[in-house]
Amino acid sequence: MKPKLIAFLGSLLLGTGLAGAGADEFRTFTSADGSKKVEAKLTDYDATTGVASLSLKTGAKIKAPIDKFSPEDQEYAQAAMERFVVARRIQIEISEHDEKLSEKDDKRIGGKVTSREGGYNVELRNNGSVAISEVTAKYKYFVTRVSAKGDKELVTEEGELEWTGVDPREEQTSRTRVMAMTSVRPLPKSECVGGT
Repeated sequence: MKPKLIAFLGSLLLGTGLAGAGADEFRTFTSADGSKKVEAKLTDYDATTGVASLSLKTGAKIKAPIDKFSPEDQEYAQAAMERFVVARRIQIEISEHDEKLSEKDDKRIGGKVTSREGGYNVELRNNGSVAISEVTAKYKYFVTRVSAKGDKELVTEEGELEWTGVDPREEQTSRTRVMAMTSVRPLPKSECVGGT
């Protein structure tokens, strides 16, 4: 039984001193003349072209020149831009962690009992030229547990991972919480109590 990673990094929060920028939240953007307002989330800002990309609550996506927004919104986009630049320089690699803890023959139940722990190692690499002070990621994975009687139970494991002080061109690895797993394989009849 292996844990299945279903959702990972649903929310990646970069702590480069920009976590307060809140670019992952909806806010009210106002036109430069104050006549129009729109509830949206800033999804990107290109300082070279001066274009901001917004995602509306309806799901629609729009792009607009940043100078068409209020001075406060322009300042907000500038602060968030640094966060987007950092996010583009992060590389994530996920590998399975599966470690056998013990294995023994149990002739009473006629099986080989193996105890393991499993989860995931998550490596974050900073491909940028600026150190990243803090990154937090949320994860969720699911495991189906099967009892000796064959009953199935879906178990969810979720939590947060943190990386701190990731220098340029370096990586750090964090591990999800591990889940204890036990499996029983039938022994050959000759090894069972009363077997021939």
